[in-house]
Amino acid sequence: MKKIWITAIEKEQQQVQSLLTTAAQYGLEAKGHFWEDDLKKMAWLAVSDQLQERGITLWVIVVDEAALGPGVRYGLSLLTIVVQQKRPELPILVVDSSGKMKRDVLPGIFADIPMVTADSHSLGAKFAAMANMPAKKQEQAYRLRLHANPGFGIWFEVGPGTGEQWQGGLLGLNGGTITAHGVGPAGRLPERSVLEYPLQGMELSCGGERFTAWGVENVLAEEDSYYLKVEGAVSSFIFGELPQGDAPELHLLKI
Repeated sequence: MKKIWITAIEKEQQQVQSLLTTAAQYGLEAKGHFWEDDLKKMAWLAVSDQLQERGITLWVIVVDEAALGPGVRYGLSLLTIVVQQKRPELPILVVDSSGKMKRDVLPGIFADIPMVTADSHSLGAKFAAMANMPAKKQEQAYRLRLHANPGFGIWFEVGPGTGEQWQGGLLGLNGGTITAHGVGPAGRLPERSVLEYPLQGMELSCGGERFTAWGVENVLAEEDSYYLKVEGAVSSFIFGELPQGDAPELHLLKI
């Protein structure tokens, strides 16, 4: 039996029970949790292990616009980055519990994720179809990962995609603060690091927003990453290869 995980942002027992019933009618075993909005305790991390289990074949996020406060947006974005770095093949479905939510109010990381209303007649069929989707190979022009633990805090990891190389790295924040950075092998925080021409406090503009950025000039091959410790809530960030000209090619993700 295929298994799905339901994350309900609001504690609406009746609605969640309806979704569980719908999943069961389509031969799916459904488990899940209610969201806890507590960034200081990193409450969003609580279910990351469950979502990384290979037995889970679909992640369903139930939400409406009224519940998408700044803390929920940031925590949900962080959790999604963690899940996608471990299970890039796991399909995600957003269920609009109100039936009135517009796609553009969702965090930027959900830009390409399907959305359906909770009262849709095709909801169960959508569950079944996505839970049975064959895994697709994921190719990206960049690496975006997250390392988080109440002990060492939140570290963003950025770097080039497969077969690519960056002449330096950069991360800029709108909201939040960068407090440390380093360079090391991809996939794990470096114990020590040698930084080439480290930069701090750069002011950048992108998409009508202003960002405070840190960077390094270390050459980053596909097996190398740039790591930055981030404190506080972030509303958007940019990252990529350290700009060499007047028109840098950076990736923008709005929370």
